[in-house]
Amino acid sequence: MVDLINISIKSVVMMASLILIGVIALLMNSLLQEKEVEEIVAGGYCGNIVFYSATGPEGQNIDRGKTLFKNNCASCHNKDMKSDMTGPALGGVSKRWAAYPKEDLHKWIRSSQQMIAEGHPKAVEMWNEWKPTVMNDFPRLTDEDIEDILAYIEMRLY
Repeated sequence: MVDLINISIKSVVMMASLILIGVIALLMNSLLQEKEVEEIVAGGYCGNIVFYSATGPEGQNIDRGKTLFKNNCASCHNKDMKSDMTGPALGGVSKRWAAYPKEDLHKWIRSSQQMIAEGHPKAVEMWNEWKPTVMNDFPRLTDEDIEDILAYIEMRLY
C-alpha cells in the first residue's frame, strides 16, 4: 500500500513538473520572438520549447511590427492571426500571396482598391470574398514597415 502511495505521489509530482515546464514555455514564447529550439528532458519526457528574439528571419524588427500592427491593423484584423474579424485572419497571408511578387502584397496593403481597379487577380479574389468591406489604405507604410508587420504576424502563429 505504501509503495502504491509513493508511486502516486511521484506521478503527481512528475505531472506538476511537466505542467510547470509547459507554463514556462508558454510564457517564454509570449515574451520573446523565435530564436532557437532547445530540447528539454524532464522525467523521461522530451519536448521542444521555442525561444524568441526580437528579430525575424530576414532581420525584421518584430517588436516594431507588433506596434505597427496594433496602430494600423488591429482594429480590423484579429490579433490571434487565426480568426476572421472585420477583415480576414492574417496568419499565412504571405503564403496566400506567394504566387505573386512580394511587392504586390505591399501594394495591396497600401491601396487595395487601386489593385482591384487594375484587375489584379488576387486583389479581385479578396474583394469578391470580403465585399462590401473595404480595406483601409496605408500609403505611408514603407516596405520595411510592412515586412516588420508580416514578420510579427507569422511569429504570432507559433
